[in-house]
Amino acid sequence: LTRLTVKDGLCLALWPGWICPPMGLVLLFVFRAASVTEKCNRVPALVNSWMLEARQIDHARQYLVQFVKHSDSGFYVKGVRLNATLGLKLMYLFGVMIFS
Repeated sequence: LTRLTVKDGLCLALWPGWICPPMGLVLLFVFRAASVTEKCNRVPALVNSWMLEARQIDHARQYLVQFVKHSDSGFYVKGVRLNATLGLKLMYLFGVMIFS
């Protein structure tokens, strides 16, 4: 077994202090991007609620709703869609890295 010196203990105590601010910024950016993606999920319902004419079924509007829905808009990083679930998984991973 090795003995920890005061210097080693100080390094262990300071390590979370300098790693937490950059991780906090990364999490902030990920959650902001995830909020953009979550807002994009609600756009088809908003477009569908527009009543520009008195017709009950507007085929042009339905075409637009389907186009927006199938375009799968949102915030992507390297082909991965950022959403709240991914942000929570990343936060859990960062927590495991800091406290282990």
